[in-house]
Amino acid sequence: MIWVMMSTWGYGMIRVVNMPLRAQTIVLLFVVVLLSTACGSGAREIRGELPLVRFEGLELTDGEAVRLGIGLRNVNDRVLVLQDLKVRFTVEDQLLIDTSTTVNIDISARGREVVSLRATGQVDGLALLNDRFESTPTLSAGAAARNAAWRMELTLIDADGGESEVKASGFLHPVPGRSRQFR
Repeated sequence: MIWVMMSTWGYGMIRVVNMPLRAQTIVLLFVVVLLSTACGSGAREIRGELPLVRFEGLELTDGEAVRLGIGLRNVNDRVLVLQDLKVRFTVEDQLLIDTSTTVNIDISARGREVVSLRATGQVDGLALLNDRFESTPTLSAGAAARNAAWRMELTLIDADGGESEVKASGFLHPVPGRSRQFR
């Protein structure tokens, strides 16, 4: 069989090459594999995944008011539209925040937003935080008294009214030099 190949030693020059049958089979197989991979669908589009949730901070403000910062990271390749947000935040199994709010945010593809919520703190949760962080820790309690376990349950409501639930947990630590602020 006679093959026509482009020469590497000159632009636009063509030469005719006589190839053995085995070499022709290898070249044909290489061309078929190369063309097959070129027709692939490429990277998969990510969509329909829940956002990653991050606790950004907690601040006890005037009286019973609480400010909660929540980071939302959209891992999808499409814009994530959130209309409403329901939050249930507990500290050491004591309810601190139970609220819902309208947020009306669009988180761009692979983007991140920080939502700051203001709510009235629940009595049991506020009392626990005051006892744990405002009083002077005893020597026996030591470092264990300087943090508190938290759990956050979010219900994300999109523009179509669809609901998705996301949970996160960790430990509260006081921000050094900033009274009544935690991270």
